[in-house]
Amino acid sequence: MLRELIVGAAFGAIPLVAMAADLPSKVAAPVPAPVAAPVAASSWDGFYVGASVAHSLGNVGFKLQDAVELNGFGSIGYSAGVLAGYNYTFGNRWLAGVELGGEVSNNSAKAKITSGSDFVRGKATTDQEATISGRFGYFVSPTTLIYSSIGVTAVHGKGSYAISQGGLTSGDTQKDIFYGVAFGALGIETQVSGNWRGRFEYVTSLLRSNVYRDGLKVEVTPQIGTARLALVYGFGGTGTSAKPADPAPTWTGFYLGGGASRSHSISQYDLSIGPAHLSVDGLGATGWSGSALAGYNYQFNNAIVAGVEVVGTLSTSKSRYLLHATPLAPVVTESTGLVGKNREWYSARLRSGYLVSPETMAYGFLGYTRVHSALDAVGLLSLVGQSYNQTYNRQGLELGGGVETWVTKSMTLRVEYGFAQLEKVDLVKGLPMLGTLKHRQSNGMVGVAYHF
Repeated sequence: MLRELIVGAAFGAIPLVAMAADLPSKVAAPVPAPVAAPVAASSWDGFYVGASVAHSLGNVGFKLQDAVELNGFGSIGYSAGVLAGYNYTFGNRWLAGVELGGEVSNNSAKAKITSGSDFVRGKATTDQEATISGRFGYFVSPTTLIYSSIGVTAVHGKGSYAISQGGLTSGDTQKDIFYGVAFGALGIETQVSGNWRGRFEYVTSLLRSNVYRDGLKVEVTPQIGTARLALVYGFGGTGTSAKPADPAPTWTGFYLGGGASRSHSISQYDLSIGPAHLSVDGLGATGWSGSALAGYNYQFNNAIVAGVEVVGTLSTSKSRYLLHATPLAPVVTESTGLVGKNREWYSARLRSGYLVSPETMAYGFLGYTRVHSALDAVGLLSLVGQSYNQTYNRQGLELGGGVETWVTKSMTLRVEYGFAQLEKVDLVKGLPMLGTLKHRQSNGMVGVAYHF
């Protein structure tokens, strides 16, 4: 029935169309519907080269036989490098590629535990790194790509240790190549001018090396978190791309969000337990964290955004420094040492951003952070053989930055890196332990925010 009505209406309209053809028309010609422009700019396809700078904070685990377990040394340093790769765009919004990178660095970690004339000392440094990785990304706009990467990495370094007990000292130094996996949870790359693109990413490297000396097995396991900023030049296309048809988003307004992160920290302890003295310089911790955040942005013009933000974080960050009962340490009757935990922290920040494109913002932040931690002493370091827990709070300045981009009309995605320098605190709380602690901490976060 419906088809008969449509056909009848069509044939019935033929005389009317014929009559209208003889009359002068006052109706404008219809405007063709706009054709959706491809999202991926032609300049993204093909080969590219670039240069990078980075800041790293890490945790280097150290285990000597089954006697000494230090997890671990806190490492810190800077690096600079070059990169080259190839991109292939497909499906209008997707990108896959492969990349080679090399860096020189001054990352170093060290720790020393002393008790009277006896000590255990270790040091690890990394000075060169080479990585091959695969990338997979999605274009949230014609000029901005979000991506993740995974690859294999080889790091050149040098490790040394020394043990002194009862006046006898032994140790070793060796240059090593550490092998492992480099995982980039998230990176944001955006076109800044022509074929030039800027990139910010956070990469976690999980490395390992086993060394055998004088019948002893030494295990070194670095875990390094790196915030890397790169400038890339692409050889494909002309570097031009169609602008999105939708109006530019406004950054002004309130937002709520959350994120996941990898945390690293370095702590310096100086403790006195009864007649013994324990000095630990540069011990580290690492773990995964989850955060909730809320804030307000105000967009001043087409380039500048400023705002305030509060962040709350829960973390699994932990470190262990234990001396186990083995023939190597006959005076130890049970596992003895310290276990530290960075349970949660809270931050209040001021943010300032620059819009490299209407939908992508590079920003920095400065804020105040407060960290809640716990320190457990076990074995001979505990009170009358009983374990106890001491909690304490530290506060200080937090400095960092990141890149944030719109992925829907109401949702943004960000990758950021923050570094905090905390005050020295007194560990005395009515316990027979005198001492102080200083703490530095980094946090690389991938987050999302819903804008109202």
